[in-house]
Amino acid sequence: MRSDIHKRAAYTALLTFFKSEFEMVDGTLAGLKDLIALCPETCMGHELRAEASYIHDFYNSAENLFRQVAEQLNGGMPRGDAWHKLLLQEMKNAIPGEREAVISDVLFAKLEQMLRFRHLVRNSYGVLLDPRKTRQVSLLVFEVRQQLQDEFKKLRTIILNCGLT
Repeated sequence: MRSDIHKRAAYTALLTFFKSEFEMVDGTLAGLKDLIALCPETCMGHELRAEASYIHDFYNSAENLFRQVAEQLNGGMPRGDAWHKLLLQEMKNAIPGEREAVISDVLFAKLEQMLRFRHLVRNSYGVLLDPRKTRQVSLLVFEVRQQLQDEFKKLRTIILNCGLT
């Protein structure tokens, strides 16, 4: 009985977190959209760094969603230096008897590209950013956002249908 109460509370908190994080994503995308309107072709200088920062923030939000799934549904986060990549891989894999895959292989490939970009932003100098590649990833963000929300809606439905909420 106590275990069901704990699961119910954890799932309710997880669904609340999803909602809150997607609101954060929408704020990030509003800023990115405004920036792209200022420099429709590509950004340079400070604007390019800002564009890269919006991409970075978007991926952080996606990763925050995945971290909560890992903590609440997977039994914890992956360990080691490559935990970011391992976490993303875990989200595309079902856990038999526990949960279905959180994201599709198609979404995984797009998010993996964004993870590599975020790694570049975190670990190199802003002057090394390629404006065309940055814009390609920026445009991908809008596509990924919708796919991420759609796939999290499926996860939300699974949680609601498990009878514990």
